[in-house]
Amino acid sequence: MKYTVSILLMLLLAACSKPTNNNKVDPSTVNYQMRATLNGQSWTSANFDNSNLPVTWLKDTSRPVTLWRITGQNLNNGQSIQFNLVYNAITLNADYGLLYPVWPSDQGFYISFNSQNNIYGGIVANNMTFPRAEARLRITKFDGERMSGSFDFKLGRYISPGVWDSVVVTNGVFTDITR
Repeated sequence: MKYTVSILLMLLLAACSKPTNNNKVDPSTVNYQMRATLNGQSWTSANFDNSNLPVTWLKDTSRPVTLWRITGQNLNNGQSIQFNLVYNAITLNADYGLLYPVWPSDQGFYISFNSQNNIYGGIVANNMTFPRAEARLRITKFDGERMSGSFDFKLGRYISPGVWDSVVVTNGVFTDITR
């Protein structure tokens, strides 16, 4: 009888244990605010549990020319994308390409991609220019609160003289991002 009670107690405890899926969300069911193809693989603005991680924008008017910043992150893989537009006003459906502003008064657009402490850009270490840097950002909707658009880019990371690592992002979109 004593052994029967022990076995029943162990079966009851086993039945009440947590599931082993570590409570992650199925990414195919999430409407991510930012998504793209990164070096041929799907990339999203995801939280640790694969849920949507909000993408944000900010407007900094403390400079002679306004800085607009859009930031998306994936906490699962330690990656982030950041767009910086240096224009007083945003023009809808215009293709912004890489144009490095000379602070504090020039207009321009630049982007960075960070992956686990590796920073990729068009101008990187000691102002060396990645020879094949490309980027396009298009704002398709902005009502003062919510912003949507699309993007593509190819950026580099300097390793040593003549040696670069690169990241290619295609089919990028961000949808209804807020401050």
